[in-house]
Amino acid sequence: MRLPGTLSDSTLGDILGQLHRGSATGRLEIIEGGPRVFHHEISWLHGDITAIHSPHGPRIGEVLQRQPTTRRGRRTGEALLASGEISISELSDALREQLLARLEALFAIKEAQLRFHVPRPSLNDATAPLPLKKDEFLKGRPRARDLKSKEPSVKDQAWRAQSQKVEKRKKEQERHDLSILGLKLGASQAAMHEAFRRLARKHHPDSGRRRAPACEIASTAENIRFIRISQAYHRLTG
Repeated sequence: MRLPGTLSDSTLGDILGQLHRGSATGRLEIIEGGPRVFHHEISWLHGDITAIHSPHGPRIGEVLQRQPTTRRGRRTGEALLASGEISISELSDALREQLLARLEALFAIKEAQLRFHVPRPSLNDATAPLPLKKDEFLKGRPRARDLKSKEPSVKDQAWRAQSQKVEKRKKEQERHDLSILGLKLGASQAAMHEAFRRLARKHHPDSGRRRAPACEIASTAENIRFIRISQAYHRLTG
């Protein structure tokens, strides 16, 4: 599995998706640059996120709606657990909430260096939250495919231009055929049928209006007129 070296080459959602599909175990280090440098670390076990260490996001005391103080050098959660103010399950739930909050903060990072370290994360802590599954860290997240330009490709543009030309020709042909029948755009099928019958009676070569030989009828403007009327009608109703 090969990861990009910088976040600007991809999105965090794509990176996490790649690690999940590869059933990664280890630590993803995210080094955020700028005026200040921040180090973030996501721990993985078999493609699931088990811990996030980051200066971003709330402290456990804030999650538990208590002052984030420490006692005898212990982390706030351990101090509250030792004093009996919270239970193991309450601390585990708070740690999971903190985990999700830190994940949200990481998705706001735009530029960072990426490093992946192989060592397996430790899960010996009884208060450790359950790992984040795929839907929790991938569902609804921005991905590189979502950030691509919505502009159509050259091929799509050419196909669209050609389709527009075809539609334009069809519309022009329809307008021309309707004009032959003495109608306008939007005329109904019934109106087309009625117009054709009326014009056919008037211009049909066998209507009896002329008694010229067949060879002369074929060359008359009247016969050509009827052929055009018939073609226009069948194009419109075919």
